Amino acid sequence: MKEVYNNNPLSEVSEIKDGLLNITIFYPPDFEDREGKIVYGWKIEEDYWVWIKGLLDVIEKKLRKQGLLIFIGKISIKMLNEIVNKGFDLKKQFIWDNGRMRNIFVFIRNSKMEVKTLLKYYQDLYKISSKKINSILGVNTGGGGYWSLYTGNNKNLQIPSLNHWEKLQDLFKIDINYEDILCEYEDNKEEIWRGNQDLLYEKIIGLSRKKDILVWELFGGTLNGINYYEKQNIDYVVYEYDKKKYYKLLSKIEKN
Repeated sequence: MKEVYNNNPLSEVSEIKDGLLNITIFYPPDFEDREGKIVYGWKIEEDYWVWIKGLLDVIEKKLRKQGLLIFIGKISIKMLNEIVNKGFDLKKQFIWDNGRMRNIFVFIRNSKMEVKTLLKYYQDLYKISSKKINSILGVNTGGGGYWSLYTGNNKNLQIPSLNHWEKLQDLFKIDINYEDILCEYEDNKEEIWRGNQDLLYEKIIGLSRKKDILVWELFGGTLNGINYYEKQNIDYVVYEYDKKKYYKLLSKIEKN
């Protein structure tokens, strides 16, 4: 899939299967530019935030259970809260330095609560005690055991190990592959990325453990990551609101 579009940012991805996207790169415009002018015709700031929430709703829906949301640029406390409230955890912050410093925020869609809800549902459906489940997992049956780490009300909520997930699949007849709940994030330990845009996108794509990935880039005309996607034959869906930037993206594709 290789698509660039300029209409409603939600229209193209409506046809993409839920939970299919590996990475979403989000570089939204501010409500106002540096001169205090309202950017894209919103009448009041509340309209802007309704729009942002709509985008985040779809991002959350289309990303894989542990997919990555990459936010580029200055992030306000309100924007950060909106992202976190959609079920994303801020994993790390980087700085990209290509002569101009930009912040890169890496969020992971937190699937722990989804997995917890799923496991609790099957436990209630099959009416199996926690002690029995711990026994099937081959762990200590005293106290809450590992089952409480997967389904309990605690700060240390965890995703089951591969061995435990396979046993739970057999027990509950769960038809979900382990890779679909496993964290895709690969920490490269770097704090500052110095280099051109190709380096930036190489680093971003490298944050995912997946080899075959699909990227959805919102406002992709700002950094022109499409050049990198084409060179590396990476599947992408790129949205750009600005007409001039959109046509520039199309011309770049034709040249490639």
